[in-house]
Amino acid sequence: MYGNVNVDYKPCKSQIQLDRASRYMLGELPEQQQAGVIKTAPHLCWEMNCDRNIYSCDILTTRKLFGKRDNKRTNRAFKMSLSFSPDDNDKLTFEEVFNIAKEFAEKFFDGYQVMFAVHTDKPHKHVHFLVGNCHIETGKAYRRSQKDLQTMC
Repeated sequence: MYGNVNVDYKPCKSQIQLDRASRYMLGELPEQQQAGVIKTAPHLCWEMNCDRNIYSCDILTTRKLFGKRDNKRTNRAFKMSLSFSPDDNDKLTFEEVFNIAKEFAEKFFDGYQVMFAVHTDKPHKHVHFLVGNCHIETGKAYRRSQKDLQTMC
């Protein structure tokens, strides 16, 4: 296993937040493109039960299919990141981080709309996830505490 793995977990409560988070992950924000920031590469992005190009629409469509109400307090999805210690940079390739993230997503987010992107723009290797809060078959909300997520790692 690897050294220090940090988990960050925050809700997306609006379509604007969803759009911005997915575009940030893919390096598609106008300010990123204007600055020439390259966040990731196409082969380091992956999605399950959704289309990364219309992620927020997919999330909202699934919620509507299950009659979920939306208000300012509704968690439509969760932003999550896994960050590896810079000490592990020589032990991990970006492709290995991708494989770890894919295995993690398949194991812990089965049945949810998930996308992730491995970022290559920082001194430490890390991956950003977006996880829809509505199971595609049952409509049940995704519920995990910060402690649960630490245990998952």
